[in-house]
Amino acid sequence: MRLEDLFEVVRELGRGGCGRVWLVRDRATGQELAAKVSDLGPDPYNRRKFELEVKQLFRYGRLRHVVKIVRPYLDADPPFFLMPFAKGGTLTQWAGKLTPHQVLTLMRQLMETLVQIHGEGGFHRDVKPDNMLLLGDGAAVLGDFGLGNSPQCTVHFTMHAAGTPGYAAPELMADWPYDASCDVFSAGATWFHLLTGQHPRGLALPLNPRSVRGDVPEWTASWVVAMTQPERAQRLAASRVLGALTQATGGKDARLPAGQPVAPAAVAAGVGGGLLLLLLVIGLIAASD
Repeated sequence: MRLEDLFEVVRELGRGGCGRVWLVRDRATGQELAAKVSDLGPDPYNRRKFELEVKQLFRYGRLRHVVKIVRPYLDADPPFFLMPFAKGGTLTQWAGKLTPHQVLTLMRQLMETLVQIHGEGGFHRDVKPDNMLLLGDGAAVLGDFGLGNSPQCTVHFTMHAAGTPGYAAPELMADWPYDASCDVFSAGATWFHLLTGQHPRGLALPLNPRSVRGDVPEWTASWVVAMTQPERAQRLAASRVLGALTQATGGKDARLPAGQPVAPAAVAAGVGGGLLLLLLVIGLIAASD
């Protein structure tokens, strides 16, 4: 049983170190979905890694801001699972284009999710704008738990998988001991990128968004600095960051984008300022360097 036997494969949407994501269409209903297909190979160890990602998504999918699995096909060749199609795409294309309240809302939702995951002993280990996606209704969700870990999976899942350069905490990249504070660092790097529009790779630590944009409030910059300290013992706990963000937003979320940002090149070409449809998906994996 293969993906193309069950669904109409429309196009490839993304790929990473562990798999590819395809836009597929249900032949009976016409519903569009995203299918993540394993690229790990047929040996039992690699199949187990893919199954553990599915397990992680089922485990955390009950959380409000985590992607949901529609249906797994672990007996397929190669195995795959279905997710909702994220018409709003990833946050990467919105970096530097959001209002301050929208950024605070996104960060509050992210930290709420991390606090819940950390409370159960889990990690994500690859938090970044590419793994935060916007649904068609404007809601944001965290996807791609391919590097994630939990007490239930630790004995089977490698503890030596680094995240994405620029977002991954120094201890992950150096293969040193780490804990849940690695996610706090990645969240801080994500906050920096959303505020400034600049990728954090290669920048001096801690990250300070005011070094790129002088109009970033000092309060905001101080939290990003505190989250991206190179020494994990100096970083703030996720719960403390969540408390500050909840207070800053007054418990009221901003309306998030439901579509794609206007593509300047397309406007210049005379398409009337229409939105550039990029067809990104929940679970899209950014290739790790």
